[in-house]
Amino acid sequence: MDVSGIRPVNHQWRVVRIWTVLMALFLFACFVPGIVGLDGMDGGFAIITISGMIVVSGLITLAFYIPRARRLDRMLNHDNFLAAWLLSREDWEKYLAHDLSEDRSISNSTYLLITVISLVVGAFLVVVSGDFLFVIIILGIIAFLSLPAFIFPLLRNRRKRLSPPLVMIGENAAYVGGSFSNWGSMGASLIASSLDLSVKPAILTLSVQYPTRTGMSEDQVRLPVPAEKLPLIPGLLDKLGLSPEGQPPVFEESPNN
Repeated sequence: MDVSGIRPVNHQWRVVRIWTVLMALFLFACFVPGIVGLDGMDGGFAIITISGMIVVSGLITLAFYIPRARRLDRMLNHDNFLAAWLLSREDWEKYLAHDLSEDRSISNSTYLLITVISLVVGAFLVVVSGDFLFVIIILGIIAFLSLPAFIFPLLRNRRKRLSPPLVMIGENAAYVGGSFSNWGSMGASLIASSLDLSVKPAILTLSVQYPTRTGMSEDQVRLPVPAEKLPLIPGLLDKLGLSPEGQPPVFEESPNN
């Protein structure tokens, strides 16, 4: 299917605009105590400190998102990608169902781990202090964390559902249904791939490793591949450096094949 007429919205610029406005507002807030004559000990220092921290956070966010937005612009303008394809509505719906199932599995596993740790910590605090108030606090935390665990996968799936069924892969980035991932900057790197042929459409998974405050983390980018595009995958992986000379792709064959 031809992708030349598809122009998806670059949502990275929305983040840039929001943070630019927030930075302008909080930068102005830094000068409010001086403008209104508010003494530092009466809250002026607090306003300046909090506003300044938000401005600095905005600068860091913009330093990260502006290059991402520009890189995605180049991909969406069809002048900086290695492969691109549109999926049929049937294949897209199958992919969305599979992707939601995978997201839910990851979120549920993380939530279960946090719940177990919270219960262990809560039980320890109750035993040490003898105060059952900690039970209520821990249960409240668990209940609060259940919201992002169950809602975020649905929101991500909804964003993809409202976007064109488009997949684009560049040398340092991948785009699928409104979601954008990139590597080759900020310490992020593409480390492995796998092709799952047991589902229809097949799923090409790219593993991206990136640094966080607590160490290296890994994210998986799942890309649906229609049957007619499967012959392109070996050459595509070779261009991405995931050929036998680098990290070889793992092909997961269908039991029926």
